[in-house]
This record gives sequence, C-alpha cells and structure tokens, in this order.
Amino acid sequence: MVVTPDSITMTEKETEVPEQDKNPSRRTMLKVAAGTIAGLAVGVAAGYGGATLLGKGSTATTATTTTGGAGIPIVVQQLAGQGAQYVQHAATLYNMQHPNVNVTVNAIPEATMNAAAISAVNSNSADIIYDSTLPAFNAQIVGAGHALQLDNYVTAYGWDTATLPTFTSYGKVNGHWYWVTVGTIYYGNVYWNVDLFTKNNIQPPTNHDNLLAAASALKKLGLKPMAHGYNTQPEWFMNTFSDWTMNLLSADDYTTLWTYYGPKLKTSDFANRPIKFTDSKIMPMWQELATWRDSVLVDGVVQMTDQTAVQLFSSQQAGMYAIGSWGAAALEQPVGTAFKYSFTPIANVAPNAPAGGGPPRIVTFPLPFFVLNTTKNPDICADFLNFMLSSAVQQYIFTQIGPFPIIPLGSAITSDPYLQLSLQNSASVNGLPSLAAAIATELHDEFETQIGAVLSNSATPTQAAQAIENLAIQVNQTGGATTSSTS
Repeated sequence: MVVTPDSITMTEKETEVPEQDKNPSRRTMLKVAAGTIAGLAVGVAAGYGGATLLGKGSTATTATTTTGGAGIPIVVQQLAGQGAQYVQHAATLYNMQHPNVNVTVNAIPEATMNAAAISAVNSNSADIIYDSTLPAFNAQIVGAGHALQLDNYVTAYGWDTATLPTFTSYGKVNGHWYWVTVGTIYYGNVYWNVDLFTKNNIQPPTNHDNLLAAASALKKLGLKPMAHGYNTQPEWFMNTFSDWTMNLLSADDYTTLWTYYGPKLKTSDFANRPIKFTDSKIMPMWQELATWRDSVLVDGVVQMTDQTAVQLFSSQQAGMYAIGSWGAAALEQPVGTAFKYSFTPIANVAPNAPAGGGPPRIVTFPLPFFVLNTTKNPDICADFLNFMLSSAVQQYIFTQIGPFPIIPLGSAITSDPYLQLSLQNSASVNGLPSLAAAIATELHDEFETQIGAVLSNSATPTQAAQAIENLAIQVNQTGGATTSSTS
C-alpha cells in the first residue's frame, strides 16, 4: 500500500496524557474516509459521502440536542488514553444525535489488549472491540467465530471503496469482512537536530551509512547519539526489526516469512517453510540489532523511557531520537525554539535497499474495530463505526488528539513545516504489516524478549534467532500456546 499526499494529513498538536496511558505503538497515521450522520453538518470532503442505515429496522432515531443516557446500550472497548478519548468524543456526539442510544467506552491498557479482547468475548461485556494485532489476531476473533460478518454494512456504507481496500491481507477472512478500520499506523522515524548537525558539518542520517557516521561524529563531540524510549514500548523495536527485514527481502518473501510463522505456524506446512529466522539471509537483521546497540543507540536503551529520550533530545544532549511519525509535531513543544529538527522514515536507514527496487517499505497497522456477534444491536454498532469516519469526529482527532490522524482534506490543512515534511515522507514509502502483528501471538512476546536481549547484550544475535526458531517448532509440534501476546 502507498500512503499518498492527496489522501493524508497530520494534526497540529498533541493532548498530553499520562505516560502509562499513551498509545504510541498504535497511533501514528490515520487514513480515513467516508461517512456522515443524518442531521449533522460535517462537510465531508469530496468523494467521501456516507449512508445512514439507522431507521431501517432499528429503534434509534436522529435528533440534535439531547445526550445519551438510558438509551440502547452500546459498549465500545478501546485502548486507554488517546484512543479512548477520541472514541468517547464520537460517542458524545453520536448520543446527542441519537437520544435512544447510549454509546459508552470501556478503556483498557494496551499492555493487555489481546487478553481484554478475549475477556470481552467470554463475558459478553462489549459490543465493539478494538484489537490491532492483525492479521494474527484474526484466528482468535474471526476464526473462533466471535466476530460479526460485516459484508452488508461494508457495501451499504461504501467502506469497500473507501477505507478497506488496502487492508485486504489484514482482515478479509475467507472472502468476508469482519472489521472496520479508522486509520493506519506508520512506524517509525529517525529525528535529528538540524542546527547541531549543520554546525558540526554532520551529514543528515537519511541512509544507513550516514546514520552510522552521524552516531560516530556525535560520540566524538561528547554527545549521546540516538535516544529511544525502548522501555515505554518494546514493540517499537519489533517494528524496527520488521522495517529492516521487509526491505532486505522481496515483498513476496517477506509475506512468506510472516505467513509461515503466522497462520501456517500450527499446520503441517510449517515443516517445509522456505524461510527461517535463522537463515543466513535474515541473520544480518539480528546482527543489525547489535550494530544499533554498539554504534547508534544511547547506553542502557532497554531501560530508557520515552519521556527520558525526549528530554535528552530536546535538551541537546542527544543528537538523534527514534519514534513513530507522531513525533513530528509532538516534539515541537519540548524543543521549542531551541533548535530546528528534521526526520526521515526508519525504512530509509535500513541496512539494505528495498529488494526488487521501488520505494522503501515500512511498517503499517490498521486500527480495527470488530463487532462481536453477540451484540443485540448490530445496525447501531455499524452506524456508530461509520460515524467515527465522519469529518466531525476526524476534525476533532486532527485538532485535539495528536499528529497521527489523516483525513481526506489534503496537505493544505496544515502549514506546519514539520507536518508538511511528515506528509512528504509518508508519500515516499510503501506499507507492509509488522511482524509484531502478523506472526502468531504465541511468538510475539518471545520475539520482543529476544530483541531486548540483544540490545542489552545478554544474548548474541545467533542465540536470539535460535530462540525464536525453538519456540516456533515447539508451538508447531504441540499445536498450543506456550506464551500469549499481551501487546
């Protein structure tokens, strides 16, 4: 998939939330479309109209001023922090428009997202749930029969031509749709202090060689090279490992890799997998972890929080900083007028050019919502999801939540130079699923553990790769989970 500048833009500010409630690994860029709700003047961009199905077999009606309270209850389970904030805003607007409906939000920690999804299924405590570890989690929600088939709603609301086509490989299961996405995550960026680099004649870290040279030059100046908040979210480096790997392999080989360690892990086909994580052509990616540990990252990065990493960069103690594209505007306040900064997608500093040519490939996630098949009000659930794609909700996300939403208003929506640059960078890469979301959930936590082990120098790259292979073989032979992902 290619994120184009005509279909995306970024917000101008970020609402601060407690560090433990931030949802950075799932919150970079929203590619949204379609949908208005009858009676609400939202000014949807040209080409993104929407239908309203309420009134066709539903007791909910359109109104204007009252808030929900004792109406038909619809519970949406979403990640705590910014995700819950924008869903709650959508619920407030929706309830005002539909006094016979009461949409509420159950906020859950990201760290227990998968477990919370299964809990909601078992307890019948939600109508709509969020889980972005796709396509791996399809097996536990769709394959297990818990998700409502949405084909009729997809067609009626036009989602098949607006929001979903680029995500077929993530969420279309056996030819049917079971989820709706309200956005796309893009990870990640390398940020650098432009003033510092210019003053010391350091080349921008826009490719692998320049990245290593810049880190070396910063160390010689007595500065820290690249700050990174690994401890805040270990999955960030699983995404980075994915960025490297998807550029090392061809797109087809990368798909083969995650397919065999994902949907085919527990099948007899796994024994004949054509690619292994211990293969000589993938081992350089494990070695790259050691390269970043020794030459690029600050010491002790595994224990470093994102708050500390931002402080090191904004105080000019570190010349570079790594995080997702939401940092484009999130850094503006802590940096202030101290210096100018710039950034480039991490895919551009991958150790290899994209196999087969073309633009660099970078991790993307859909931000999907499932409707559980136990809901008593599927029409209302679908209509609410459509409402979250309306300009009324998306404009709120754009101006109030953070620099990750993207709405079909084009780049003219912002004059902020950092957000304009983010738009340009976004248009220069192709997106593929992260291993964090594509491999089987039984392998996810161990993968994070082994990446951390290499970054902390408690395991060699070879040992880490072999540990993943050993667990994969064990899961294949037993057919059951030995660990479960909580990301």
